[in-house]
Amino acid sequence: MKRERSNLLKLLLALNKRMYFDDALFWEVNHYELGYQYECSTDELFEKGDWLMIKGLSLTDKGKFLVQMDLLVLTGDKLLLYEEKAYSQPANDCQDGTIEFSAGGKRYTHPLEQVKDAHRKLEHVLKGLDIPLEVESYALLTHPNCYIYNLPAWTKNLLIQSQIEKHIDEQMKKRQTPTSLTKVYQEKLLALHHDISEYNSIVPEYNYNKLQKIVKCPQCFGVIDQIPKSKQHMTCPWCKDKIIIANIVRMAFDDYKILFNQKPTAAEMYHWCGGIFSKIRIQKILYEK
Repeated sequence: MKRERSNLLKLLLALNKRMYFDDALFWEVNHYELGYQYECSTDELFEKGDWLMIKGLSLTDKGKFLVQMDLLVLTGDKLLLYEEKAYSQPANDCQDGTIEFSAGGKRYTHPLEQVKDAHRKLEHVLKGLDIPLEVESYALLTHPNCYIYNLPAWTKNLLIQSQIEKHIDEQMKKRQTPTSLTKVYQEKLLALHHDISEYNSIVPEYNYNKLQKIVKCPQCFGVIDQIPKSKQHMTCPWCKDKIIIANIVRMAFDDYKILFNQKPTAAEMYHWCGGIFSKIRIQKILYEK
């Protein structure tokens, strides 16, 4: 099953279509989306293994957010934890638990420090669930342009993109096949999942009146304000891409639902889409959905 975007990313992408984002927030959203795309690519490599996987697990403890883990791989004898980073440029290890990018000089928590923290918290959760699997943890640099210089020579659990497939092949050879008990462990961990994020403070304030009532091309994101001549298709006036009307209405429906936590009516969808699709057409599409 393909990994889903987090609700936070879905919310930000929906907002980005209908309100102005400053440069910092625009960059943040694009970074999240890039990370998601690379996570999906990495998932495809891991799918060939005879093991169980949990993608994008947000763990809670006593109802409070604990940690988010990009990928967990459950085998018959180990639980493999992966923290994925899609940095698009090289960085330097500052030897103080941070990395620094040459472009802009901005510092971030070192991926290995994040893995260490996630490892410790996961072991705490496993103990509470009576799951006896030993944990191995790794940081994956999934973007082909990323490398961290000045790493200590003993570093073994940080892999660049070109090393990931070889690592998977090695794990497939030495790991034990999952059992029915492994499936029970997977279900116990999934039961703790909540799609929440410690970063939700980056979501700007919004309400219905503040958001633009428009339709944008899924390909080039240009605004489409012309009433289509066909009931089935329309052409983007900017990139000339052929768009299926039902698809774009469904996307607008999903955006509304995640922004306001309720399903819109056909009348609400008519205004939400800028009035370029008839209420009858929208109602028919929503009924089919």
